[in-house]
Amino acid sequence: METGYLLSKTRNGIELIRHAAIALIAAGTVLFAMMAVYQAATNDSVVIEPVTVPSEFEGKGFGGAISIQRILDEVSIIQLQSASRKGAVGIADKPVGDAVPALETPIGGINFKNVANVLRQAMGRQVIRITGEITVRETREGAPKSFELRLRRLPDRKIIVSVESGESPDQLFRKAAWALVESFDPYIVARAYYWQKDIANAQRMINICLTNDDPGDDKWAWMLKAWMDFDARKYEEVLSDADAALRIDPKFASAHFWQSMALREKKEFDKALQAAELTIGFSPGIPQGYFAKGRVLRDMGRHEDAIRSFDQAIKRDPRHFAAYNQSGLSMISLQRWKEAAERFERAIHLEPGNAWYHHNLASALQEQGRYTEALARIIFALSLDAENPALHILKGNIELSLGNKNEALASAAILRKLVEQDKKKIPEWAVDDAAKLLELSETKRKHQ
Repeated sequence: METGYLLSKTRNGIELIRHAAIALIAAGTVLFAMMAVYQAATNDSVVIEPVTVPSEFEGKGFGGAISIQRILDEVSIIQLQSASRKGAVGIADKPVGDAVPALETPIGGINFKNVANVLRQAMGRQVIRITGEITVRETREGAPKSFELRLRRLPDRKIIVSVESGESPDQLFRKAAWALVESFDPYIVARAYYWQKDIANAQRMINICLTNDDPGDDKWAWMLKAWMDFDARKYEEVLSDADAALRIDPKFASAHFWQSMALREKKEFDKALQAAELTIGFSPGIPQGYFAKGRVLRDMGRHEDAIRSFDQAIKRDPRHFAAYNQSGLSMISLQRWKEAAERFERAIHLEPGNAWYHHNLASALQEQGRYTEALARIIFALSLDAENPALHILKGNIELSLGNKNEALASAAILRKLVEQDKKKIPEWAVDDAAKLLELSETKRKHQ
């Protein structure tokens, strides 16, 4: 297996290609997969040994080979979570890139010399042999048994993974996988934690990245921190994160991207546009610079220019759902309702769980007088996010267009509760429509 072949399959939108870390996690997982197959020394002095398991595991069908494979399955899930598009609704709708199957190279094609070289390069040491065991821990009489799984590096027998669980074998394998990926690449697992909304563990792994002996981690860790800060609306911190990354690599496109995104939120449009152009200049082959530029142009009211920029992003990544959505919003501003609806439909096809995309499509359909279709779409959006005030505002107004006054009043009542009791915020652009709906509700209450 050529390392370059593996890397070519590991594409990530914002991050471009993070060679050493991606190669490491892929090579590391393949290496452990081979534990169940090979027990002989290779020509590069890498000896693979299977884990030993207690009779309790054997009796449930989890032998040494199956146990390792189950850990690998969990590792694969973590890596895919790290690059997942699902749930992407934050920064520019979080266009992070496709979930990439980085473990798809057949085992029979492994070149152990390449695997060992990658491990030595990325981990800074020569891996001689790895082994492991699952043992039963003593518990008080009558209590459920507890199991501990350890993976060791030989010949020094240094433990690289040690986890314990009194639950099912699957829970033990899951814990081992997270610990294994943490030991191999804290950045990858930090991203996976963040996707799971585990902010504390994501920040913990970012801190490890910034303090370990691998300087290659640093700029990527700053970028993940920038992403987290952006989602938390801490725009000054985003700019600080980007500056830290640019001190490491002044041509780092991702850092300029985040500068542009934060400056746009601060309404410093000229600076934001300049940062987007730098993103394009340093990495013209990826969509993020054009996407950031389109966002700035749209906020400046230059919708035709924004659409052209979003189209450039789509040209570089035809699955860039956020670019379809944002270009659709510019078309709404230009009253090009039919074209806007087509863009939103494409965004939904790529990201069906995003309630905002369904809201935007419903709005475009309403503007075309397609009220029944619009209502069905906004009802589906509410099934995804029932506490979003903007969805209830649009539903109420569609109901009024259909002459369904009682249903509109019901939407108004829900909206009032969300705003007054639950302190939900109405988006600035929806304030007028919300006022009309709430006024209708107030009039109804006065005449009761």
